[in-house]
Amino acid sequence: MFFGKNYGTTFTAYYNSGSPYTFSPQSESVLSRINLYPNNAYKPSTTSVDATMYYEFKLMGRYHGKVDLTIYNLLDRLNENWVDGQTGRAYTAIIKDTDLAGHRSDFNEYEDRIQNPAMFSSPRMFKIAVGINF
Repeated sequence: MFFGKNYGTTFTAYYNSGSPYTFSPQSESVLSRINLYPNNAYKPSTTSVDATMYYEFKLMGRYHGKVDLTIYNLLDRLNENWVDGQTGRAYTAIIKDTDLAGHRSDFNEYEDRIQNPAMFSSPRMFKIAVGINF
């Protein structure tokens, strides 16, 4: 946190130690014959840093202006929001030959079903606000 006479900056850091998910092993694995409890594994941890800056200035007469700049995910970190149940990672899956043989589409590949951009948090985002106070 840094403040001057008519400007300031604030940084906010977030840490998530990883939320639970249910691991489901492959049918060929010995683990598939064991009754596993739900929420038996954890997703990778996530971190994020946000920054907010402002600058205030005087306009004509009794009017004042303010410019705000907010940067979300300042470090542009690629955090995994949800993961595949068999691998525990986003954008990865165990693809079998039967999966590829059963996929019929003229528009996409089988890997497009696995590579979902919604699995990751949003990239760096800027917001600029301009205001006039009177």
